[in-house]
Amino acid sequence: MNKHYLKILIIVLALSVFLIAGAVVAQNIGVGNNGIVEKIAGQGFFKTDASVANETFLETVIGQIIAIFLGFLGILFLCFIIYSGIQWMTSGGEEEKITQAKTRIKNATIGLALIFFSFIIANTVYTFFYNQTQTPAAPQQHCAGDNDCPQGQICLNTGLCAPAEGHNCRRNNDCPPNQPVCASFGDVYWCTCSSDNDCSNLHDTPYCYERNLRTNICAECLTDEQCQQKLGRLNVCAYGTGQCQAAECLDDSDCVGKGEKTHCFSLIHTCDKPNE
Repeated sequence: MNKHYLKILIIVLALSVFLIAGAVVAQNIGVGNNGIVEKIAGQGFFKTDASVANETFLETVIGQIIAIFLGFLGILFLCFIIYSGIQWMTSGGEEEKITQAKTRIKNATIGLALIFFSFIIANTVYTFFYNQTQTPAAPQQHCAGDNDCPQGQICLNTGLCAPAEGHNCRRNNDCPPNQPVCASFGDVYWCTCSSDNDCSNLHDTPYCYERNLRTNICAECLTDEQCQQKLGRLNVCAYGTGQCQAAECLDDSDCVGKGEKTHCFSLIHTCDKPNE
């Protein structure tokens, strides 16, 4: 009798462990919660976010199928364990029922092990093919001057070659259209502009917008009036970008008919309730 109760106690404890583990797995499994299945599917480049269905519908559907299928297998495993445990506990010492329960638990455990091994194999295969498609970054070349670097690169003060662009320029051709001049600031070179003449050949951005000396840009406007002449009254020149943008208001008269939002905040050009 004592052995019988000991077996029941062991089974109950085992089931408790499985149920707790199942709850943890259930919390982490699924789509959209950064769960186990989503990570595994992601390793295989399967998108599981339904919001991208219109972009890559096939990958989205496959990712969701994988998540549902693997989640179902986990639930099925727990059901087998619980059912077998109950059968064992209620067997009343019948050897046939005990054997059936043991066999079912063993088979379920083997099945679960196969699922996890398939995770490992799939992850290894997907990672291998992913790495094969990546182009390794070229190591930076040491240099003493620009002549030591490949074409399109310059020698930085650190003694390493880097792409000649942005603040690593040597000539105007290294610079983007909205910062057409490569200017020297001591031993550092930056793409910038110093006057409207530098931007005069750019039809859409003919003005040199001064942010700071090193990061000036060719811009669409310098003042609100320039945007209003070009696009209409309710337009302003955006601070920091030099681009024209639509404004909700310029003064309180533009907020008439907007309910309680009767005041125009001139800094952001939007109607809102007056400050009390």
